[in-house]
Amino acid sequence: MIKQVSRSIKVDPRSGEMISECSSDQLAVYHVDYKGPEYKVQCGACGLIEDEISFQRFAEHNPLS
Repeated sequence: MIKQVSRSIKVDPRSGEMISECSSDQLAVYHVDYKGPEYKVQCGACGLIEDEISFQRFAEHNPLS
């Protein structure tokens, strides 16, 4: 399992360098706070990284014999 920790940052469009980091209450009107899953799962066999629900759905439709 991979825990996702998002950071809201402001980047200089010319240099690509980070200018500042903002907390969720400091975001500008046009910024969207991250609303993705807190955790992702990586397959130990192939390395695929997906939401946990994707692995659950795959297992439901492709049960092991």
